[in-house]
Amino acid sequence: MLVRVKSSNYIPAAAQEEYKQAFWREFKKALGEQVEEERSGLRIKILGPGCPSCERLEQTVMAVLAELGLPAEVSHVRDMKEITALGVFGTPALLINDDVKAVGQMPSREALKKWLQEGAAAPS
Repeated sequence: MLVRVKSSNYIPAAAQEEYKQAFWREFKKALGEQVEEERSGLRIKILGPGCPSCERLEQTVMAVLAELGLPAEVSHVRDMKEITALGVFGTPALLINDDVKAVGQMPSREALKKWLQEGAAAPS
């Protein structure tokens, strides 16, 4: 299962064991078993309908994560109702661990590095 997911998601080698455990936990949940929820690592949301700026933000975030060797759960929210429900009214937007970091602009790579490192260091 990990091999299949890796083909479309960035999973650093150092985080593969953690991801295996997470997949196993989700499988148990699907079977209806009780499991203890565990959250670790960065949670990143790219918000935008899929315009070139939003796609570029997602690609840049992935590149910076790879450069820093940080594991992260990255999702791209394209539904405008979901985006506004998050309290964001401009795109592209970036949320790191549920904190809004950028709205309506493409942050610099240096800003992304700083935010991602801070987010990785913060308690989950």
